[in-house]
Amino acid sequence: MSTKGARASVDTAKAPSVPISRENVLLLGSLAFGHTLMHCLQYGFLILLPPIKKHFRLDDIQYGGIESARSFSSLLVNIPAGAVAALLKRRWAAILASALVGIGVAFFILGAAPNYFVVLVGAALVGVGTSLWHPPALSTLSARMPERLGFALSIHGMGGEIGNFVGPIGMGLLIAAFTWQTASQILIVPLVAVAILLWAILRNIPGRESTGGGGKAYGTALIGLFTNKTVMGLAVARGIEAMGNRATLAFFSLYLQEKVVNGGLGFSEPSAGLYVALSNFLGIFSQPVMGYLSDKVGRKWVIVPSLVMLGVFISMLAWVGPGIGLIAVVLCIGLFAYSLGAIFQAASIDVTDEKTGAMTIALLFASSGLFGLFSPIIAGVISSTYGIRSVFIYGAAMMVLAALIVLVLPLGRAKHHARSH
Repeated sequence: MSTKGARASVDTAKAPSVPISRENVLLLGSLAFGHTLMHCLQYGFLILLPPIKKHFRLDDIQYGGIESARSFSSLLVNIPAGAVAALLKRRWAAILASALVGIGVAFFILGAAPNYFVVLVGAALVGVGTSLWHPPALSTLSARMPERLGFALSIHGMGGEIGNFVGPIGMGLLIAAFTWQTASQILIVPLVAVAILLWAILRNIPGRESTGGGGKAYGTALIGLFTNKTVMGLAVARGIEAMGNRATLAFFSLYLQEKVVNGGLGFSEPSAGLYVALSNFLGIFSQPVMGYLSDKVGRKWVIVPSLVMLGVFISMLAWVGPGIGLIAVVLCIGLFAYSLGAIFQAASIDVTDEKTGAMTIALLFASSGLFGLFSPIIAGVISSTYGIRSVFIYGAAMMVLAALIVLVLPLGRAKHHARSH
């Protein structure tokens, strides 16, 4: 599908009212649950970082390097993961299960790490697990529920938001009850158990239908993806947003737990976990609303204002002190911080060929990995030079820059295919 043709379908199509089948309800619920667990670990990881920094006596740049290692592995794995998901459609449930097991192994390695290098390896493996999950999960939803794409991706994303809320609190409590090493290692047990359960549920549910044409047709569609200026613009914007987001998240956790004499707030792990959780709380509710609005009014007019507002609230972290003001700002950040991901994904799928759905998702995550690769290290330099709070100004600037890029892209209304499941 050409960019012009895709854009035409985006601008002219109207969303039909199609009931969701029981099979698709089971599919969406299972994927949202798995996504919840995955994000419990991803955001719990943020609470682990300051204890790791303290244990190995790392400076701010080395601290940022841990998050950069996760970005690096995501960059390396995302495009191959998208290709595997696209070409091995019948094995999509097994790929999802392996993603959960992989993250469990990564956390076990983190807990057993004897030195900084092994910590970097564990962090990188966390990025690998994330990369294996999203292409098959999101492309399957886009193919099976095209008439409700924004809604479906937002429900899946809402599962992630719940995990973002529960994970930091759970990790903080585990660290308080045990040690950070034990808290990390025991996570492999529930992850393996859920991986087996999800595989058993999803293995008999067909994924994406074959669109015909074989590898040659797929290759042609793939070339079209990388020459699609709108998709590449969205990928760049998403990458710049990731620069701000990853730096802000990593150093917000450090800011909460760092000693007051070092510019932090001196919170305990459970208290820090609660604040990080609050930064995602309202997103549980805003995620489906934003998805619905993007289906109705267009992706751009949800993404741009949300990025600007997110930048404003992140910048306020540099000025507000502990107390009700900080809680209010953190809650407002939660309205947009994670919810934007599903809208970026839907916007990209709107203007691409069905054959490259998995590859499109992989491209967005690879862009996040590429742009976010050095951002935590840059944030470490900023923190070492100007103080931790200065990192939030940097994060806010990246959000505004991403908004300006999306503003000039030719995005219209959501695309809806004629078929349904």
